[in-house]
Amino acid sequence: MTDEALPMKDPDREHPIADVWRGTFRTVVAQIVAGDYQLQEIPDVTPLSLDEGLDVLRDRVADYGEVTLVELPEATWETSVAMWGGSDYWDVLVDLHTAEEGASDLVLGARVTEGDDGYSYTVHMIYVP
Repeated sequence: MTDEALPMKDPDREHPIADVWRGTFRTVVAQIVAGDYQLQEIPDVTPLSLDEGLDVLRDRVADYGEVTLVELPEATWETSVAMWGGSDYWDVLVDLHTAEEGASDLVLGARVTEGDDGYSYTVHMIYVP
């Protein structure tokens, strides 16, 4: 038996982010923190056009206020959630942190799709739910 969080296919409640997905989400947020809003060259992550990246990532953080996003601390996984959404995907909310406030109200919204060769990731936006 392992303590590893696995992807749960339960449409009735939220579950922790699966351990197998955490590295990808760490990389996605690290790229955003570094100013790569297109998410280019991250394996299994659908890249965004420059306009999409600026609109749904950079500008949403700017609209939130004068804050600086930071890479994901371990505490992120205590509050971030995934919920099975249907035949082959999960909707995911990854709680984001800032240098100014630590845990913030911002989340990264994404979808994880299950395929024959593993998982693929599509980032929708950063927002306050």
